[in-house]
Amino acid sequence: MKKSKINSKCLIMFLCLTVGFLFIMPQTFAQTALLGDVNSDTRVDIIDALLVAQYYVGIIPANFNVNVSDVNSSNSTDILDALLIAQLYVGIITVLPGQTTPPVQTPVPTPVTGGVSYPYVFSCFNDSAASSDLLIYTSNDGLNFSLLADTGYTGPTGYLRDPSIMKHTDGKFYVAFTTPPDMGCCGNNTSFSIASSSDLRSWSTVTTVPCGIAGTSNTWAPEWFKDKDGSIYILASIDSSKTYRYKALNDSLTSFSGPTWIGIGPGYIDTFVVIVNGTYHAFTKNSATYVEHATASSIDGPWSFVGTNDWAGWGNHKEAPCVIDLGNGTWRFYCDAGSAGHEMYSDSSNTFGSWTKIQTLPNVGNSISHGTVIHGN
Repeated sequence: MKKSKINSKCLIMFLCLTVGFLFIMPQTFAQTALLGDVNSDTRVDIIDALLVAQYYVGIIPANFNVNVSDVNSSNSTDILDALLIAQLYVGIITVLPGQTTPPVQTPVPTPVTGGVSYPYVFSCFNDSAASSDLLIYTSNDGLNFSLLADTGYTGPTGYLRDPSIMKHTDGKFYVAFTTPPDMGCCGNNTSFSIASSSDLRSWSTVTTVPCGIAGTSNTWAPEWFKDKDGSIYILASIDSSKTYRYKALNDSLTSFSGPTWIGIGPGYIDTFVVIVNGTYHAFTKNSATYVEHATASSIDGPWSFVGTNDWAGWGNHKEAPCVIDLGNGTWRFYCDAGSAGHEMYSDSSNTFGSWTKIQTLPNVGNSISHGTVIHGN
């Protein structure tokens, strides 16, 4: 009996009808091998399969990368490519045709469950306010923020600056912050502190971590960082010079290791690190004036600076960098510009290659200082 030819329209309909099922799969993978990643969001998933199907029927999606769409090397992009990508996503196959080993994959972290939830949470303080306490803002889009709580929390010294926020696996939020001895920015301090909250409104001190470096005058801008293996660190700037890491030694975040220099500095402060496709990207302020960009294969370097001076067009006198993945192929950069507009932002749609014009954050940009934005759900 002669085999029937594949009915492409039926296959497309089948693929679309199965979207609801596919979206409940527990993991999406970020790949270093980008074959099949037609929307260039660093993941090969069901969205890529649907975009390939659209391309096949003549609906050309925006920013479609045809160079990686022919996953079965048939010299054309068709419905079979879409089905193969979908099969890879759900685990029916582990490699695409022509690949001899599975691509190196890093699971996207499982969302933390429990506790309050907001799309974006911004921890900060107001350098111009009468008291130096923790402020929490929330947003649905990472751009338009509104005040959730002026918490009144000031930490163990009665003064709080530079709060960095993280949502932990226990469902609670944790902030790490500078503990100055007074309202000024630059008094002697040789430690940083950590506080927790289950509702983002009421906070309590968890621990104070000594910097552990003899002769230190300033311990500034502690920043949360989670490594690929799940290890949690604080990155802190010591004496406006070098960045050191402190590793959490337990899940309750009450105990931390001593300091380890990560290889950034001297001459840099306010280091913020993200991992993209296995590469570590550090955004750090050259203490003279600019936020610069360095890359490495591990948190301890060695670091290579790939963007120096005014490489991104953000201008000078920027500090407290924070970078977050908006989830649509766009990364957003936040920074403190002091009297020039306080909190500002800029976007990149090509993984830090170029950036939009930097602007003051709407609504709240002139009322807040040095903080960190995270996904709060």
